[in-house]
Amino acid sequence: LYTTLAYFSRLLDKIGVEMQVVKAGEFKSAVEPYIQTEMSDANRKQLTDLQKDMWAVVRHAVSKSRSISEEQLDKYAEENTLFKSEEELLSYGLVDSLIYQQDMKAILAELTGEEDFQRISHKDMMNLPTNKKEYIKEKIAIVYAEGEINDGGSEGIVKSTFIKTIQEVEEDDNVRAVVLRVNSPGGSAFASEQIWHALTLLKEKKPVVVSMGDYAASGGYYISCMADSIFAQDNTVTGSIGIFGLVPCTNELTKKIGIDYDGVQTHHLSSSNTSMVVKGMTSEERALMQGVIHRGYNLFVSRCAEGRGMTCEDIRKIAEGRIWSGQQAMEIGLVDKIGDIQCAIVSAAQLANVSHYDIVTYPKTKDSLTQMIELLSGTDTDDVLLREVKRLKGLMQQSNLQARLPYDINIK
Repeated sequence: LYTTLAYFSRLLDKIGVEMQVVKAGEFKSAVEPYIQTEMSDANRKQLTDLQKDMWAVVRHAVSKSRSISEEQLDKYAEENTLFKSEEELLSYGLVDSLIYQQDMKAILAELTGEEDFQRISHKDMMNLPTNKKEYIKEKIAIVYAEGEINDGGSEGIVKSTFIKTIQEVEEDDNVRAVVLRVNSPGGSAFASEQIWHALTLLKEKKPVVVSMGDYAASGGYYISCMADSIFAQDNTVTGSIGIFGLVPCTNELTKKIGIDYDGVQTHHLSSSNTSMVVKGMTSEERALMQGVIHRGYNLFVSRCAEGRGMTCEDIRKIAEGRIWSGQQAMEIGLVDKIGDIQCAIVSAAQLANVSHYDIVTYPKTKDSLTQMIELLSGTDTDDVLLREVKRLKGLMQQSNLQARLPYDINIK
C-alpha cells in the first residue's frame, strides 16, 4: 500500500493566496496541504501506523483466501507483482489459471452441464419479476449517511435534509430500531452537532446502532458516537476527533489583479468576516477564531465522552485529530465490535427485542442491481490533477469551521 498527498502551498504563494489556519489537535493535518510542502512528523506517523494496520488486514484476507503464508505475501509485495508476468502470478498461486475471454463459455458449460445456454443482459435482469413479499409490520430502518457533512447544498449529508430523514424515522411507529450506516469523512462542525442532537432524540425512542463503512471520521465520528453500539470494519478509517478553521487571505492576489477594498463600519469587528479574507487576520481576530475552535473541540470531546461512557480526559488522550483503523478503534474504545452491516442489523433487532422484521432504507435509494450496473458501466474520467482542483474549489464553498478527515484515502 502507499499514500501520496498533494501539497499546494507553492501554488498558492504564486497566485497570492495565504491560507490562515487555526486548529485543535496535533494530528489534525487537514490544513497541511495548504501551508506546507511535505508531511509533518505527526501526520507521517499516523499515516504509517494506519497503513501498516490496513496492510495487515489485506494480507490476512489474501493469505486465508489463497492459502499463501503472510510471510510469502510480504515477499511478493516487495517484488511488486504489477511487473510480474502472468505465468509468474500463476506460479505464485495468486491466480488459478490463464485463459482468454472466449474460453469462459466452455468453462461455464462445464460448470452448468449445459452445452447451449442463453446469455442475458443487464436490461434483462432489470425486467425480471419479483416475488411479492409477506407484509411485516415491524421494521428495522437503515439510514445511510454518505459523503461530506454540509450546512446546505444538495451533495453529501445535507444538515436540514438529513435531520428531516431522522425525524421521519423517529415518527414511524413501525420502525423499531435504526442502523445508521456512516460512510463520511466529516465536514461542517455546526452541521455535525445539529445531526448529533437529532440522533440523540431518535435514540430516546428506539435503539440506534452505527455501522461504519470505509470512513466514519471526524464529523463522521461525531454523528456516530451517541449510538447504543458501534460496529466498524477492520479497515474502517475512524476517529480524527478534532476541528480546524481555514480562512484564505487574498490580499496579495487582489493587489496583483488591481482590486482595492474600502468601507465603513458601525463597530470595531463588524467587517471581520470580509476583512479576514481580503486583508488577513489581525492578532485579535486570530485569537477570537482560536477561541471558537477550542470551544468546538471541547464540545466534540464531551459528546464523544458522553456517548462512549468515558471521561473527557480519556477521550483527549486518543483524540488530537488522530485517525485510527477499525481494529485500533475497538482496542481504544471508540467502537464496540468489528462486524459488517448485517451484524449491526442483528444487534439492532436484539436491542429492540424483535425477531420477525422487514428492512426499510432511508433516504430512498436505487436498488442494488441498478447501482451495480451504473458502477460497471461508468468510467472514471477524473485524473489526479482534476480531482485536486475540485478539492481546492470546494474549500471556498465550505464553512470556516470543519470537523473533517485530513484527506481522501484510496487503497491501491
